[in-house]
Amino acid sequence: MNVYTYYEPLGINDAEPLIPLWTKIWKQAGFKPVVLDLNDVFDQYNKDFFHLFQERVSRYPTVNPDGYDLACYVRWFAFHTRLINYHADRDKSLMVDLDVFPSGLTPDTLFTGLNVFLDPNWVPCAVASNFLGSRLLLDALMEGPAIANINGREHTSDMHIFQERAWRIANKHPLCSEYDGTGLYASKQDPTRSLTHFPHARTGPNKVEAVKKFLLP
Repeated sequence: MNVYTYYEPLGINDAEPLIPLWTKIWKQAGFKPVVLDLNDVFDQYNKDFFHLFQERVSRYPTVNPDGYDLACYVRWFAFHTRLINYHADRDKSLMVDLDVFPSGLTPDTLFTGLNVFLDPNWVPCAVASNFLGSRLLLDALMEGPAIANINGREHTSDMHIFQERAWRIANKHPLCSEYDGTGLYASKQDPTRSLTHFPHARTGPNKVEAVKKFLLP
C-alpha cells in the first residue's frame, strides 16, 4: 500500500529534513512511501479544474504567511491527480502530514471508502481514501471556507474545513495520537491509536530528533 505526503520548500518551519526519516519509518512499517510535490498536481486532463480549484481556495482568509495554506490545499489536488494516473492506487491509498508516522498501523489495515484519522484534539492528520473519496475532499475544500477567529482575525485551513465537513462524506476514526513534548504519547498506552503526530507546537525546531528518539529503536 502506498502512503503519500506532500512537500513544497516554503521556508516556513521547513520540513525538508523530515523527508528521509519519514520515508525510512514508513518503509519499515511495510508501506511504499511517496513524497508528492507541485509536479504531481498537473496532467493534461485536469489543468482547467486545477485553475478553478486554485482560484477558489486562494481567496480564503488566513493568518499564516503567504503560500502556506495554499500549499496545504494543493496537496489534496496532488493526491487526487496521483489516484487518477496510477490505477493500482485507486482502491486504497493513504495521505498523511509529513510529521505523521506509523506507530502500529500496517498496510493490512482494512478501510473502505473515505476515512479521516483524527488526533486527540479532533484534528485530521491522515486520510485513507479511494479515487472517488479524493474527489469528495476537493469538493469539500471548494465549498467555501470554514471560518475560525484567531486573535481577532478570520482564518481557515484544510483542517478546519475537514473538521467541519468530513462527517458528511467520510468515516472518522480517532487513530492518531499526539506527541506531547515529554516523550509520552497516547499510542504507547492505547494500541488503537496507530499513528502519531509530531506537531511543531510540541516539538519546536527539534522535530527530527523527537521523532528519532521515540519511534526508532
